[in-house]
Amino acid sequence: DGTYGTNGFYQKYGSTSNTYTEPTSAFTNDAYTSMLLHMDGSDDAALFPDSSSSGHTPVVDGDIVTKTAQKKFGTASCYQNGGTGNYLYYADAADLRLGTGDFTIQAWHRPATSDTECAIVSKGTETTTTNRWYLSYNENGVEGRLRFYAKQSSVVDDIKIDLGTYAADTWHHLAASSYKGVLTLYSDGVAIGSAKRNISSYDFDTGTNYVVIGTAAHGIDGYGVADEGYIDEVRISKGIARYT
Repeated sequence: DGTYGTNGFYQKYGSTSNTYTEPTSAFTNDAYTSMLLHMDGSDDAALFPDSSSSGHTPVVDGDIVTKTAQKKFGTASCYQNGGTGNYLYYADAADLRLGTGDFTIQAWHRPATSDTECAIVSKGTETTTTNRWYLSYNENGVEGRLRFYAKQSSVVDDIKIDLGTYAADTWHHLAASSYKGVLTLYSDGVAIGSAKRNISSYDFDTGTNYVVIGTAAHGIDGYGVADEGYIDEVRISKGIARYT
């Protein structure tokens, strides 16, 4: 099942014509990479460097650390314990404003439970008046519902797809991509839904909109409070659709 805002059409989940090849190794930096977080490190470290050419500086609030016991690639992943007040975020920058062209937002995620809502990657704050986007799972507490949502002024782009399940203790690849004016949501090897893009520019250029990993927005104790789980290999790409 799939639902949208005012835009969009639904591509049936499970159709073999909509498959894509999941990444089989750690992401690499290139000219289109705006942010690249390998989440590598030692147990209980809190460094989280950005391996893109931009080298965005991380800020860690609360109890967010790397753990070596679980990782998709490399030496570790980012672990969040599900408590409030825990944020990993990066300041606004020009290359993190996705603009009018193609882009891709993607990450690997391993939830500790199958039914808790969380935004994996987001930018902006959760108010009715603020521009924002987020890539989330179990949206609104519905297990297996994946969502990419973006708002700029009064215009909204919104893809929500109900997969019916989102297995705990399993690594999932999630991606949202914009290609020639069409947004597509990807999960675990399948392009699960697409929608025509309404918003002409994802600039979000107020200078205060952080990119946040694992919850909806720095300082907002509302939508998408971090659940317990692991995140690995976060990459934001500007100017390219990695999957089409």
